[in-house]
Amino acid sequence: MPSYLSGPNSILAFNEGETTMTRVLIVDDHLAFAEGLDAVFRAKNGIESKGIATEAARARSLLLDHSEEIDAVTLDLELPDRHGLEIAEELRACHPELKILIVSAYSNPQYVLRALELEVDAFLLKSDGVGAICDAVERAAAGLKSYSPGIEEVAQALAPEAATPAGLRITTRQRSVLRLVAAGSSLGDAAKTLGIRERTARLHWYGALDRLGLRTLASAQVLR
Repeated sequence: MPSYLSGPNSILAFNEGETTMTRVLIVDDHLAFAEGLDAVFRAKNGIESKGIATEAARARSLLLDHSEEIDAVTLDLELPDRHGLEIAEELRACHPELKILIVSAYSNPQYVLRALELEVDAFLLKSDGVGAICDAVERAAAGLKSYSPGIEEVAQALAPEAATPAGLRITTRQRSVLRLVAAGSSLGDAAKTLGIRERTARLHWYGALDRLGLRTLASAQVLR
C-alpha cells in the first residue's frame, strides 16, 4: 500500500519498492482534473503516479526534498500561490534531469516563449486529453519534446534563430509581431520596431492568433 505525505491542500503518495517506470508528480489545483490524471497514470503501464500537489509551495518542497523518487512533473501554470513557470525555472536550475511537462488551460504566447527558454519537455493543453499527456510522459522519458498542435506552431514561430518553416500557417510579418509581443513588447513598441502602424501590428497579431487557433481571452491578456 502507498504511504502519503500531506499538506493543507495537497497529497503526495510514495509507493513502496523499486520500479523502473517513469515516476510522475501531478501539480494542479484543479482537483477533478488532477485526480482523473492520477487514476489514468496508475492504470498505465510504464507510468507510476507519485500523487498530487495542489499548491506551488507544497510541490516545491516535495520535489526538492524527494527529487530522487520523482522522474517527471506535470505542472499547471495558474496555481493559487505561485506561477507554474517560476516553479519550472527553479526546478530546471536545481534538478536539470527532471522532466518538466507543462499542462495548462492557457496558450498565452508569453507563457510558451518562457517555457521554451526553460527547455521544458512538453507544453500541452488540458483539452488535448489524458492520452496525449501519457504519450508526452513516455516521450519525455525517451528524451523527446511534445507540444500541442497549436503550441508547436507557436514554438516554431517564436524560435529566434529558425526561419519560418514550410507549412507554417502564419505570414512572416505575423510571425515577427508574435515574437516581439511574446518577448514582452507592447503592440505599440512592436509597431515601432517593425516600422508599421500600431493598427497594422494589431491586425497582424490577431491574424496570427486566429491562424494558430489561439484567439482566446487568455492570449489577448498580453495586450493589456
